[in-house]
Amino acid sequence: RGLLLVVVVELARRSVASLKAAYLTPSLLSSKKSFMLRPSLSEKIRYLRESAGLSARHADELAGLTRGSSTRFERTAKSPTAKAISRLCVLYGVSADWLLLGVGRAPKPLEISRHVESRRKALACVSL
Repeated sequence: RGLLLVVVVELARRSVASLKAAYLTPSLLSSKKSFMLRPSLSEKIRYLRESAGLSARHADELAGLTRGSSTRFERTAKSPTAKAISRLCVLYGVSADWLLLGVGRAPKPLEISRHVESRRKALACVSL
């Protein structure tokens, strides 16, 4: 009976470890939480903005959103529209599948900042 209990506990431990590995988003490990299982949309938007080194106001300007939109999305006070999702995906260089559903690989902070910088330069050339 004791051996059966040990086996069951070991199987449960392995199942939890495999679930963590399956749903763990490695590039989000730098957050205050030790791991995140399926980060919410608001957590992903904040992660993208902070990885790019942008203030909420600057992110709104670059994405072409109204002032305060990023803050409302990050606080889950307002769900982003399809147009806002599209603009955020273009700004940060991520797919809508990843942003909305968590499908695919999470972008690394360096990839995000490089993409935003190239986007910023492109917008600066257009506005000249």
